[in-house]
Amino acid sequence: MVYIQRYFQELPTKGPNRLSEAFKILEEQILTPSFVETLAELLISSYLILRKEDLIMWEEDPEGWVNFDETDHWEYHIRPCAEKVFTDLITQYRDPLSSKMLELLGNAALSQSNNLFVKDAIYCAVGLGSHELYDVLDFDSWLVNNLLIEAANNDPSFKIIRRRIAWVIGRWVCVKLSKENRPRVYDVMSYLINPEEDLVVRMTAAINLRNEWDFDSDGFVLYLDRAITLLTRLIGEVKQFESRMKILNCLSLIVERMDSLIAPFSEKITNLLPTLWQVAQSEYLFKPAILVILTKLVQALWEQSISLHEFIIPIIQYSVSTNTEEHVYLLEDGLDLWLAILENTVE
Repeated sequence: MVYIQRYFQELPTKGPNRLSEAFKILEEQILTPSFVETLAELLISSYLILRKEDLIMWEEDPEGWVNFDETDHWEYHIRPCAEKVFTDLITQYRDPLSSKMLELLGNAALSQSNNLFVKDAIYCAVGLGSHELYDVLDFDSWLVNNLLIEAANNDPSFKIIRRRIAWVIGRWVCVKLSKENRPRVYDVMSYLINPEEDLVVRMTAAINLRNEWDFDSDGFVLYLDRAITLLTRLIGEVKQFESRMKILNCLSLIVERMDSLIAPFSEKITNLLPTLWQVAQSEYLFKPAILVILTKLVQALWEQSISLHEFIIPIIQYSVSTNTEEHVYLLEDGLDLWLAILENTVE
């Protein structure tokens, strides 16, 4: 591999003909369909699988594990690097890998508990390849006949799969999901955020709930109270500001998408914001997120937002004051909140 890498690094200095010749050799003699399939299987079976250190960190620092897994750091760690290589591979070699992925997914459906790590790796690959597999995999059928059933498995050892299901849904929901099954997704994601669930699973479900861009507000309204209750409870339990930021962003998107429908449940959100603002202290990136959700609440509540003025006005004054070091980070969002107050106040 080192030899191949050096060979291709030196090619630009040897002229365009040598470069073209080398790529032809690469395509026709090295990256053959059978080799690509073998490489994909190797990545899945050996490098996408959760390792012992993953499980140790999962138990000892669940928040840190989730935040680490959400970070784009593929250059420095083997599993994220393998995910990047697999994504590039299936993007370039969609046709030969599509049938292979369907075969592996069929095998995963038959896997028993001792193969949960393999199942997790296969599900990971299917999530990574969502944009390439959308027209060959019937996601709605897989969701109803497999994922929803497996998500209801409360066996403690099955938390690996429950967490992966929340992640996979987040990858596929914007690619291919029928309107009829959206309520099922809202239901299962809310179920996976429940307080009895493992913290890694809860956080993963909350983070991926916000990925539903083709949002059906009418369909979600039945789950709104439950979702707000679960998310506000979760944000009160996590300790790291990065975790709070992710959950607050999810709440912010729900407020924006539900608009005026959020009104009956807004108090649950506003009750936690003063405490979050106080504990943020020097977390300059977290306070702007609070300003953003306040702006969206004001816009959603219209004239009813007057009940928030007692809390909001001092925050605006603080955010736009040039006497604080933080104003560099808060000024723009503070002005947006100020404008929202003016536009939605009748007197």
